[in-house]
Amino acid sequence: DLFKSFQTDCFWIGLKNSTGSGWIWEDGSVFNGTKIPSNSPVQHCAVLMKDHVQASSCEVPFPWICEKSLR
Repeated sequence: DLFKSFQTDCFWIGLKNSTGSGWIWEDGSVFNGTKIPSNSPVQHCAVLMKDHVQASSCEVPFPWICEKSLR
């Protein structure tokens, strides 16, 4: 509910599917939630959109709501 109140519609949440074998959090743990909708084979990152999680291209400049390591 907190993130729904912000003006930005999407936030990176630290969830990736770069291997094609499933969604994994930044800390390496496996995501065991519901299926994440995607409409393109290049959508390997997940974003929180107001009321649901959606796959997105990792190149889109959305703000983060979690820690991100500097690589």
